[in-house]
Amino acid sequence: MSDEQVQVHYRACNICEACCGVEVQHRGEEILAIRGDRLDPLGRGHVCPKAVALKEAMSSEFRTYQ
Repeated sequence: MSDEQVQVHYRACNICEACCGVEVQHRGEEILAIRGDRLDPLGRGHVCPKAVALKEAMSSEFRTYQ
């Protein structure tokens, strides 16, 4: 386990045209959780399954790097 602090960043999911607001919790390079941003005026904390699956997509063994 890393000694780094858990950080929270707020971003827009760009998988589809809805651009839901997401809250990303991470420790260094490790993503701990992705959930809807409750302060986002459009989504109000709700996101689709695609946004929730970003955590698995980012940590997949099949992910390619350039």
